[in-house]
Amino acid sequence: LAPCGSSAVLVAMAGLPGSGKSTVAEELARALGIPVVSVDPLESAILRAGIDADQPTGLAAYLVAETIADAVLRSGQGVIIDAVNAVAPARDQWVLLG
Repeated sequence: LAPCGSSAVLVAMAGLPGSGKSTVAEELARALGIPVVSVDPLESAILRAGIDADQPTGLAAYLVAETIADAVLRSGQGVIIDAVNAVAPARDQWVLLG
């Protein structure tokens, strides 16, 4: 949880697949009245668009999520990132965005 700008916050979920991140993110989003940006549906959309599965679709999804989150934060609203964030570079991108 990081304050961004005035009153906007960036919440980056982290944890193994199936650990409940999405459930917690949705409940927190309802409580705070802010949107959730989830990486999984973004990656699914990239694959549906015809990008080969052997391409770095996970990285692409994280970059799309970052772009969306940046736009939301710039509008003055907070945002929750729902992603595994298993490696330091993934977590660092949210710190740098905040």
